[in-house]
Amino acid sequence: MELDQTFSDDPVEIVKFLVKENGLDGARRIAVEGTTVANLEGNFYRLSIWREVKHVLRDWTDIPEEKSEETPAKISEETV
Repeated sequence: MELDQTFSDDPVEIVKFLVKENGLDGARRIAVEGTTVANLEGNFYRLSIWREVKHVLRDWTDIPEEKSEETPAKISEETV
């Protein structure tokens, strides 16, 4: 899974976006896929980001009420 360079490296922002676009289960699935791909590629920086995203998702219960002014670039499932 490729992250667009305009996408934030902040795991919480990534989670907010993924949950908004894909729902909680979809966000968790994408995080697992992202972790797997980063591990296979040996991209340890991306791996650390995806691991933190998975950690945040473990405790995620709902989309926060606050809306961010900036929306991160959409992650396409085609990049997986």
